[in-house]
Amino acid sequence: MIVALGALVDPQVVGRVDDQPDQRFRQTTFTNLSTGKTINANTSGPAKKTESADGSLVFASEGLTAIALEPPDAKRFGLPTLFVSAGSVTLSFTAEGDTTSVSLHGHALINVCAALS
Repeated sequence: MIVALGALVDPQVVGRVDDQPDQRFRQTTFTNLSTGKTINANTSGPAKKTESADGSLVFASEGLTAIALEPPDAKRFGLPTLFVSAGSVTLSFTAEGDTTSVSLHGHALINVCAALS
């Protein structure tokens, strides 16, 4: 399954998520389409998405998770646009999809765009 994790950030970066049969391990391969450079990351989470009746959404994860933010949101929250987080992260979105908050209790383990440049 190919996902456009990097589409918000850089159209030249794609992520491929490979679930293992036992579902305890998830690896994401990020590729810079311009250079062919790739990195692999354990993104096993776990994560949970909760949608409210008003359409707003909360995404909460622990462990290792791939996170993509639009460039203005990354700047506002002081985070990379595409990264693998280590620890707990909670993102809140309006019904229209706008990011209202990002709370990271841990750190950005891998800055994907920097690692692929």
